[in-house]
Amino acid sequence: MSDRKKIAVIGAGIAGLTFARSLHGIADITIFEKSHGVGGRMATRRAGEITFDHGAQYFTVRDPLFHAMLEPALELGFVETWSGTIGSSSMGSASIIDESDRAPRFVGVPSMTALPKWMAHGLDIRLGVTIDAIEGSPCNWRLATGYERAGPFDWVVAACPAPQAMALMPANYSGFRAAASTKMNACFTLMLILQSRALGRHCAVRYDDEVIAWVADCTSRPQRSPLPTIVVHSQNQWADRHVDDDLEVVRTAMLDSLARLLPGVPEGVLSANVHRWKFANVQTVSESDVLMDLENGLAACGDWTIGNRVEAAFLSATRLSKAIGERLWQT
Repeated sequence: MSDRKKIAVIGAGIAGLTFARSLHGIADITIFEKSHGVGGRMATRRAGEITFDHGAQYFTVRDPLFHAMLEPALELGFVETWSGTIGSSSMGSASIIDESDRAPRFVGVPSMTALPKWMAHGLDIRLGVTIDAIEGSPCNWRLATGYERAGPFDWVVAACPAPQAMALMPANYSGFRAAASTKMNACFTLMLILQSRALGRHCAVRYDDEVIAWVADCTSRPQRSPLPTIVVHSQNQWADRHVDDDLEVVRTAMLDSLARLLPGVPEGVLSANVHRWKFANVQTVSESDVLMDLENGLAACGDWTIGNRVEAAFLSATRLSKAIGERLWQT
């Protein structure tokens, strides 16, 4: 390898961090993130001493590569298992059935963002920077950030949700066709501070309801505040239909539905906030899991190339970094 290539990564979620960690030893990598923190949907909202994991609720480990990456984080205490029983409730039924899946569930400690923060250590990350466009030509790409231009870069990797990634890519990007089949859904998250606990012996419950899909007891997670708090996720299809609604309207609709599922809970709400996720769920993955354009030095990765899991984001970025890394060693 004659010289170190310069690579821009758009997005500091699990995919973007994984890609940068994989190749920062052989390339100069800069990550651009529009939010003021890393993690993407591995997100945490704070309200004083209370934390709400309002994005990804937990993750599982199936692939040995993902397990190997997590081992140090587990040993350092940034990741722990989330024990407890998850229940499920069918439409129209008042009973809650315990789920039989015994696969370990993992969460970040003391919040979900602990894992991406650990992964981000030592990386060059520019927070609070929104990329408006990818401009220039192969090996001479520049990122438009308002009135400024960052670059030049030999490669640009979009590690963000598929609609955002494809909106940024230049017209000659060869990955458009493979990504065209991708379908992502929205989701609303309701974060509630309560007077008393709401779920009894369950740490979370999945609901087969028109509006509500998931309710989780925040206090059931390791090293969280003992104050009674819950996170409520909407159904994806309902969120798709209401994605542009005023958040106050969404908040009211979700509280009304929660009153049917958990009678008495809304009366005990001390605080209720809503977050809108426009691209929260992967309904249909792309036709290829490695969206790399060698001729133009453009690529994209994310869970949407494989499946709706945190592990999928890691694997997508790992496969892409391997393919680009092999190319870098040849030049």
